[in-house]
Amino acid sequence: MAYNKLITILHVTDIHDSFDNIKALELQLNTDGIAVDIILVSGDISTMPMGINPNDLDLIATFEKSVIKVLTELFKICPKVVYIPGNHDPINFFNKFEYPLINDNIINLHKDMFRIADGLVVVGFGGSLPGYKSGVMEWDGFPHHQTDTYEAELEPFLARILSNNPEITEYIAEDDVIILMTHVGPDGFPTAIDYTEPNTPITCGSTSLRKCLLSNAQNKVILNIHGHTHVGIGHNLIGKITVSNPGPLKSGKYGLYTFSRLEKLWKITSIHLNAIK
Repeated sequence: MAYNKLITILHVTDIHDSFDNIKALELQLNTDGIAVDIILVSGDISTMPMGINPNDLDLIATFEKSVIKVLTELFKICPKVVYIPGNHDPINFFNKFEYPLINDNIINLHKDMFRIADGLVVVGFGGSLPGYKSGVMEWDGFPHHQTDTYEAELEPFLARILSNNPEITEYIAEDDVIILMTHVGPDGFPTAIDYTEPNTPITCGSTSLRKCLLSNAQNKVILNIHGHTHVGIGHNLIGKITVSNPGPLKSGKYGLYTFSRLEKLWKITSIHLNAIK
């Protein structure tokens, strides 16, 4: 069966200012003869401490410059970069009226949408909620320091995206399929659990995301990509939707997804979660 459209997506996450690994990734792709059509970046581009003093504008500006530099280096691999901020990225990147515009082809997708191709749309939501071990907070979230406030922002956003709201139907058509890019994964899913200590795992996924993926997203979302949980590498199905966490580029990990289209129907042809050699 011949497909009339093929797209290759490079997914990187949790880069944490690893410029050497960006260069190594570029070399790896060139060596392997792989050309990508778009790069999706699911957060933690920099290394900003979550407890940073919000009034220390000079220090925050250094991390902002770091994010810009990372994205600019990725742009050298592929001239279409779409990203969301993570919990180690400056607060400005969560506000579309404040984040710096690098160029028209490096796109901040937090709470926004971008059409990759006819019939294929990527939707983004950045940031994290706290992580919990045995019901006790193990680490903080950012920009949401409480689980409830994160879920209260994510849930209506997802509901709006998946509704027939006339405000968005001009952008997301009835026969479009969606790649949902989040920084955290769905609650309880292996890619969003830190099993570094097997007897006391840390859960750091979103309940609202999980409920959405198990319900009204089943006929619209084809793939949920995320990061955040460095050891949660893998991909699996939640219903009909593939959830994928390639692991941190800081550790040399990355994902390659191939999509194919026959007439109007997009499908995932292949998923490769790789490590730089």
